[in-house]
Amino acid sequence: MRSEQRPERFFVDESSFELPPGIAAADLEKHLEAFVSLIRARHNEGDDILRWSKLEETIIQPGILLCDLLYQESAEFPIDQDLRLALQQAINRCIHWDERFEPVSDPHVEINGANCDAPTVALVLSRVLAGVGSACITLGVSATRCQPCKVQAGNTHHMIHFLSAVAQFPEFFRMLFDFEDMNSDAYILNTADAFPELAFVPGLASQFSKFRTRYREVRSIVTTHLAALNDYFPALFKKHDGQPSKVSHELQATCDVDASPESPKTHSNQKAMKERDVVVDIVHVGHRILPVGRTVTCEWHTKISPLVDRIHFHPGLAGSKDRRPPAEGRVIIGIFAEHLSL
Repeated sequence: MRSEQRPERFFVDESSFELPPGIAAADLEKHLEAFVSLIRARHNEGDDILRWSKLEETIIQPGILLCDLLYQESAEFPIDQDLRLALQQAINRCIHWDERFEPVSDPHVEINGANCDAPTVALVLSRVLAGVGSACITLGVSATRCQPCKVQAGNTHHMIHFLSAVAQFPEFFRMLFDFEDMNSDAYILNTADAFPELAFVPGLASQFSKFRTRYREVRSIVTTHLAALNDYFPALFKKHDGQPSKVSHELQATCDVDASPESPKTHSNQKAMKERDVVVDIVHVGHRILPVGRTVTCEWHTKISPLVDRIHFHPGLAGSKDRRPPAEGRVIIGIFAEHLSL
């Protein structure tokens, strides 16, 4: 599931460190803690985080540089010492992007219509325009730096992801499937970051060919369905104590995804039910490999269209009678198929 050579995707936006006048120390510490968490999270997954070599020279308030916040105690910014050290370590772990890439000649950009000089944002825009999925890691003190924003330079523009919380990473990675026109192998590699709470059995990349719908036509729908299973299904299953009709109804209402277990008719067909059994040695959860060593029944399925194309899965902890459920109780994605026997 994990690529040995991960592309450079994450760049620290130095312009996001411009602090609003009178920002409370508690609010600043909250944003700094989130920033440190962002850097740590991506490093833990093996990603390089890149920053401008002049990041520490960024003016955060008139007459005050980022390096002053990093290395000096002051009454104006009474930052907790442990947090200051963590921030220093996070920034020092970042790689200077101007040692790998040529800066854009004109660093002037507009972010949601607001003008600023931002060399890193200008570089990220150039990469996105070249078809390379890239995002800005931001401090998050401004609402305009906490979401996808329109960035314009001259006559060119594109939506750029500005990430200020770890929870935003899956949305960014889900965008990459279509943006980078990933093939089926790349798709499954990218699921580790796009759907970090799901467990995937090996070999699913080749099963895309088992859908009746062609890969590039079904890809975005598969993404929608897997997102629903990652983000909503476990909580809904637990909320409704596994009652299929209630789970299905709320998942449909929330995500517009049709999911259900097999019908009584299929349950009475022993041969058909055998098709839902998947012998699982290991599963991939995020960038981890978990041992399973058992057969799991993937009778629950989402319906890509009413008549054909199904994603079969095991519902996880809430749907398991085992004292030690497989894959730490996560939903297990087991089968892609046009349609199994009834």
